[in-house]
Amino acid sequence: MDNSMRETDRLLKQLESDPDNIDLLFDLAYAYGKEKSRTEAIHVMVRLLKQTLPLDEWGNAKRWLGFLHYRENDLSAAIEIANELLDANIDAYNNGHAHHLMARCLLEKSLYAKETTLSEQYRVEAVQHLEQAASLLETEGEERAEILVLWGTELRLQGRLDKANDVLNSALRMLPDGSRTAGMCHEQLGLIAYDGPQDYENAVLHLEKAIKILLGTDPDYLLTWAYGNLSQAYVWLEEYDKALVNAQRSLETAGYGDKDRKAQFVNAHQVCGDAYYYSERDLAQAQKHYKAYLKLLDKEETARQGFTLMKLADIDRLTGKYRRALKGFRKALAFDPPGTDYGALYAAMGECASKSGQFDEAVKAYTAAIENSGDDKEVLADRNLSLGHGLFELKRYREAAEAYREGLRYVDPKAPEREELMTYLVAANELMSH
Repeated sequence: MDNSMRETDRLLKQLESDPDNIDLLFDLAYAYGKEKSRTEAIHVMVRLLKQTLPLDEWGNAKRWLGFLHYRENDLSAAIEIANELLDANIDAYNNGHAHHLMARCLLEKSLYAKETTLSEQYRVEAVQHLEQAASLLETEGEERAEILVLWGTELRLQGRLDKANDVLNSALRMLPDGSRTAGMCHEQLGLIAYDGPQDYENAVLHLEKAIKILLGTDPDYLLTWAYGNLSQAYVWLEEYDKALVNAQRSLETAGYGDKDRKAQFVNAHQVCGDAYYYSERDLAQAQKHYKAYLKLLDKEETARQGFTLMKLADIDRLTGKYRRALKGFRKALAFDPPGTDYGALYAAMGECASKSGQFDEAVKAYTAAIENSGDDKEVLADRNLSLGHGLFELKRYREAAEAYREGLRYVDPKAPEREELMTYLVAANELMSH
């Protein structure tokens, strides 16, 4: 920091005798940028642009000023400069970076858009600008690779996984092995393996490489996400010791960096909850992290709230708190999160209602579970058996017998569970005759 300050002081001293020297002004702006004094850097660039400059120098100054405004979150000023550069059409290099700048501004705007459709529109437009930037900046190197990584990341988020994989691998081939951008690239390739073919072993390989690189360069907020994603991959591989270790590391690094720390803690608490929940090592810890996660979620994030409430209710079910679990499942159901396995949800509600003696509700829940069960014979047999038990407890023996017969339709004649269903069917038939 002292060296940077001496550099700015030295340049300011030189400018006193030569205030319009273009090279000195560029150097001063760069020196301020190195010490992250962006406001001062912006003032220098504005001062520089008041002079008559050759077109290419004007383009360089404008481009630099645009990125300074972007980093200061003045998106309107940055977008205006990007449009000026595109209108000027100086050369492929300046046009490429104008598209790059525009893409970054649109991605930032997408984070704050109140409407989901508007946010998605910004992201689609950003991808188009990134594709243009990549086609215009053809020289291989870290500068182009950075654009490719951003482009590949957005392609992944839009579900275009094959294209994203190609773009990210292209970036990786032109990056030094230990660069921070290479670490980001490995993280995205890990997420493609995780989300697409669900190749969790390949996901682990990429994510571990990402973490090794990020630890060796500049530990920051990216580590939180990498540790969290690695933990999730280990959960699905059922390597729970490693899942728990990486989940805890995700939480420990959640305070890094100058990004939105709330988002980092949201992610960290979720993965910690999942590691404890799916491993069933410590359901009290899972419950603690899920509750912290819920408190941090925005009200608009109803799907995440719904799924988390289901997991909290399931923890109550697993620990024998059936009445509370039933209330929790009802609360989760009100959120109607997309992709819910309603057959499993209603079956869990039926179990809780039955074990807490609420057989009317158990019958309703098991009936709904059967209606949402698809064509899995084993599942249908089990849920019809449970429905029959609920009806039996209510002394509705005729309906119970019908449920047991329906269950028998899905059981192989030689299966041992057939005998259990036959026993209940006989008992229901006998009680019907009394």
